[in-house]
Amino acid sequence: MKKNLFLAFIACVIGAVAFLSSCKGTPEDDRPETYAIDISSNNAEWGSAEARIGNDIVSKAEEGETVRITATAQTGYVFARWQVEGDAIQLGGDPSTTFRMPSRAVTITAVFEDDDPEAPKHAIDVDAPEHATITVKVGGTLVDEAEEGKIVDISIDTDEGYELEKWELAATDSGDDLNDLLNDDSAYATSFRMPAVAVTISAVIVPTTPGTYSIAIDNGGNGAVTITTYEEDDTTVAETSTDGSLHEILEGTRVKIEAIADPHFTFGEWTDASGYIPATVTAGTLTFDMPGTDVSMKANFVTKPKKALTWSATNGSISVSVGGVPVSSGGQVEVGAIVDITANPASTWKFSQWTGQISFADKNANPTTFEMPIFDSSFGVTFVPQTAMLTIIQPAQGNVITIKVNGTAVASGSQVEWNKSVQVVASGFPAGYKFGEWSASHALGNVSFDNKSAEETTFQMPSGDVTLTCTLNESVTVDPGKYVEIGGVRWAKYNLAGNNAFVANETDPGLLYQAGVNVGFAKGVDNAAANAIPTPAGQPFRSSANYSSTAPTPSWITQNPCPEGWSVPTRTDYEALVGAAACVVNGDSTLMTFTDNSDATKVLQLPMPGSFSGWSSSAPPPYTAGTSGYWTTTGQGYAGNFYYFTHAYGGPNTNQSAEPYKAFSIRCVVK
Repeated sequence: MKKNLFLAFIACVIGAVAFLSSCKGTPEDDRPETYAIDISSNNAEWGSAEARIGNDIVSKAEEGETVRITATAQTGYVFARWQVEGDAIQLGGDPSTTFRMPSRAVTITAVFEDDDPEAPKHAIDVDAPEHATITVKVGGTLVDEAEEGKIVDISIDTDEGYELEKWELAATDSGDDLNDLLNDDSAYATSFRMPAVAVTISAVIVPTTPGTYSIAIDNGGNGAVTITTYEEDDTTVAETSTDGSLHEILEGTRVKIEAIADPHFTFGEWTDASGYIPATVTAGTLTFDMPGTDVSMKANFVTKPKKALTWSATNGSISVSVGGVPVSSGGQVEVGAIVDITANPASTWKFSQWTGQISFADKNANPTTFEMPIFDSSFGVTFVPQTAMLTIIQPAQGNVITIKVNGTAVASGSQVEWNKSVQVVASGFPAGYKFGEWSASHALGNVSFDNKSAEETTFQMPSGDVTLTCTLNESVTVDPGKYVEIGGVRWAKYNLAGNNAFVANETDPGLLYQAGVNVGFAKGVDNAAANAIPTPAGQPFRSSANYSSTAPTPSWITQNPCPEGWSVPTRTDYEALVGAAACVVNGDSTLMTFTDNSDATKVLQLPMPGSFSGWSSSAPPPYTAGTSGYWTTTGQGYAGNFYYFTHAYGGPNTNQSAEPYKAFSIRCVVK
């Protein structure tokens, strides 16, 4: 009995376990997988397709679920067949059918065809307006005809400055208006269903109406911004704003933006640009056509840098200032500052031009200016001697005047430096005339000659233009037998015997004379006799003891020792002699003989009697036998000295000069 009860208990336990196991349900992991359904039409304009489970349109389904697919054709088209990628499912030929979802995704296409493949086609003509291009397509293909009922896509592209107002669709043959067929008669891309007639497509386009936009500039401080707009001619100002903003600017309007820096600042660059991007962000002035959008940017100003400025000048000085404030050489000057410069020449000098690697406003102007460069800079100035014009007026009798400055001949109209010594020579007088005197004038008065009565003299060039001339006087006719002409000069054949007369013999040395004195004496004269010679008025240098470098210059004119019609030669006369004749000195050095190089019959003999070197009150006059000389009327330019002609010191020359109290021979020339 007990055994049976135990067995019954065991059976109940086993049954309970089985029951509990059957009540646990299906685990989530055991549910079927879900797969995608990709269903479409071969041409969306011809028809559509969908997938449903029950009443719900689906794009996926669990494995084993039943899915219904349906193809719906548009008017003029019919369902042809289903097309499936792969072999996961098999479909029938009905436009509505079902399949059981396989264990993979499926791709299904509903294939539609034209319901009437033999539908007639009609031409499509395009009459595109100027400034536009019209495109016609059917099913994405460019066409010029289409079947009745086909959807025709049309689009238009207009040139810049033009826009579409409306489409125009008409029957080509009858001209009937077919605009009602257009889906949208003002859209740039639209469509229509091809009617049973040929059609012409056109469009109306109009110039674009520009919009208005604004400009806003942030100046960032340390400067300002000016905005200017212009009329259609791009030159006439329409509007100007100085606060950095301007509104209602028509698209395409010419605009100029200028960045104006405050003092001591300069424009740096444009940043934060929008609507218009400057081609050069560092350009302080921008000019452009207003775009079809608002424009904004920021003007950035920076402190002006400074650079060193140095200068130098010789024979003068330079004054420099910036904004009226003086600047010293080596000082710092703001880049871009206007620098004022003035050249201050020293006495007898004048401004010529500015020098240096600087862009002067005018390098030949004084004063002038320049803009301080972006680098350390230096400059200078060139001063040149002040000059004045020297004009020669030849006497009516002929051209007899020549001029030399520093030994170089100059022509009439030449510029001569102030304070320069000018040597004037009158020579080559026409027959029957002799030298009179010099005269010259300038704006400040008459010119002062060393000796206005000498054929060869000097004067100092004044600070003004000079007009120079001389007078010629009629000369006394001289006996041709008493002279020989060599080098264009008529030389007396004889030395002087005193009392304005010649000696009788060509080799007679005659008398010795002090400069500018018409009384001579023979060599060997004693001191008493020499001192007994009367001193000409105004010539207080009869001896070395009373000679003074400030004594008056002796006059060869007022004290002319030569006979009437004759005069003492100039230095130039003796130079002509040396240049035209060969010189031979005899064995005892007492005679120079000159023979004309072009005519050997012309011979001039000059005795060499020696000279006196001066007197004193207590001793005989020193006599030098070996140093002979012949006075000239050409002053040496120092202390009243005169040049004399001699064979000493290396041959015949006129390079020596002596004090006027010394005594030399005199050979006269016809004047």
